[in-house]
Amino acid sequence: MADALAARGLPATMDRIPLLTPDRKTAVMAVVRDFSQQRYRNMQYRAHAEVFLAFFLVFVAITRGGLLPCLLFWNFMRIRYMVSAFTQASFASLDLHKLSI
Repeated sequence: MADALAARGLPATMDRIPLLTPDRKTAVMAVVRDFSQQRYRNMQYRAHAEVFLAFFLVFVAITRGGLLPCLLFWNFMRIRYMVSAFTQASFASLDLHKLSI
């Protein structure tokens, strides 16, 4: 087997498996870090959009009388607030903006 690999110009050991050299490891870690930061940023945008939609539904319920969708969505938001740290941060930032006004 080693002779067949050597005839093709391939090493006879497992050296042909690409390893993460320090250069490649740094590049891979940079990509993973960027992906992770983008993921957290997108999750925060999603949470901000949900909070905005909740207040928009309250406005629609007051002006047009559609109370049931508003109540259902606020129930969903209560559950989301208990589960998601991003939604909690969105409400906290909304609280800070309200206090600064």
